[in-house]
Amino acid sequence: MTLIIASSPRKGKNSDGIARIISSCKKDSTVIFARDYKISPCIACEYCHKNGNGKCAINDDMEKIRALMIEADEIIISSPIYWWSITAQLKLIIDRVYAFSDKLEGKKLKVILNAMADESDVEYSLLDSQFREMSAYIKMDYSFMHISCPEDNSYLKKSEEIKRFALS
Repeated sequence: MTLIIASSPRKGKNSDGIARIISSCKKDSTVIFARDYKISPCIACEYCHKNGNGKCAINDDMEKIRALMIEADEIIISSPIYWWSITAQLKLIIDRVYAFSDKLEGKKLKVILNAMADESDVEYSLLDSQFREMSAYIKMDYSFMHISCPEDNSYLKKSEEIKRFALS
């Protein structure tokens, strides 16, 4: 199963469209929209590693995402770039992965980012490096793609490239 996480807070924009394209070419896939989940930040209490056996002490919607991530063979993230970083919604999910990161070892992680910036902008390489390091730490098989989307629906011009990336 492929879990596709669209992390834009804005409904129906580029990241959602990219997630739809990916879902259309992945037979067994589930798309979730981070904005639809109530997730609290990690409080660094270490319950997950001491008493929780990978479950967080915070009882919120992250438990649903956790179950989907553990079930998935592949996780694909679609996110816009905000101020040289990922969205706050995606950051909440990533921080909470700390509790069960050992259960993601060996899975595929594909990240596709979009921004208004030119294709050569440094923000893409900064985030590629960050996700590459996280994936290496967790021992996930990592792939990265970025798309310049200077206007809404710019991603449509790259739909075939997005499908190839998703299927690789």
